Amino acid sequence: TLIKASYRRSINRPRTRFLNPFPSFEDTTFIRVGNPQLTPEYTNKVDLSFTYKYFLTVSPFFSRTTDVISRRVFEQDGVRTFTSQNLETEDSYGADVTIATSFMGGDIRGFINGSAFREVLTESTTSTTDGLSWRASANISAKLREGTNLQAFYFYRGPSNIINGRREGFGFGSIGLSQKISDQLSLSLRANDPFG
Repeated sequence: TLIKASYRRSINRPRTRFLNPFPSFEDTTFIRVGNPQLTPEYTNKVDLSFTYKYFLTVSPFFSRTTDVISRRVFEQDGVRTFTSQNLETEDSYGADVTIATSFMGGDIRGFINGSAFREVLTESTTSTTDGLSWRASANISAKLREGTNLQAFYFYRGPSNIINGRREGFGFGSIGLSQKISDQLSLSLRANDPFG
């Protein structure tokens, strides 16, 4: 059994399209406009990781983000405006679980990862959103024959509460096939989101 503790501080700067003050009209009822007043968000994260025989890893965590960059939609007179703004804080705590394994002498390898966590998002001293959420991903790679490999990946994030509403769950996946032709050349084919 391996036990590790870690602390990380990171910065997320707003992307250019989030800052651009010039409106983009998708249609007559939807306007996208940036907010040049956005500031970077900072995240402090602490986690503890327990690994058993490189097969199972459980990692409880806590993170706090300040000046959270949040996408917002405002509606007035039938016209929706999509923009971004900074919120006060977001606290997130929960646990990640990862199971990794291989079969047939390593010809088939894969992992499953899942997280369950609580998010508390504070817009101001009088407005707070609190809710449970989860996400899961899986990856499998298989050696079909010498030089031919198949890989599949899928990710899903469950629904969650956001300021002034609720975000629906979403998922995506990909399937890829690669064929080694020589030491310098290989051919790859990938389908993104094959399940729509």
